Amino acid sequence: MRATVSCDDPGPIVLTGKSYSVIRFGSEPDDWPGYGATACPDCAVAPGGIHHFGCDIEQCPRCREQFITCDCVESDAS
Repeated sequence: MRATVSCDDPGPIVLTGKSYSVIRFGSEPDDWPGYGATACPDCAVAPGGIHHFGCDIEQCPRCREQFITCDCVESDAS
C-alpha cells in the first residue's frame, strides 16, 4: 500500500445508484483522523492524493463515515 505516492484516480464511484467523487486526503473535516498530517497515517498518501485501497482513514463520499466499514458499497451490490 505504501509503495506509491498516490493511487490512480478511479473517477466517479457509483454508490446506491449515484455517482460520487473520491475524497482526497486532507479534504476531510478537521475532526477526521489524520487531519493536518503531512501524510495519511495509514496509507502514507500526501495531502491531495487518493487513498490506497483498504486504507483505514479514507472517508466514504456518500455517508461520510469510514469507507472500509460503511454499508454504502454493500448496499449498492444488492
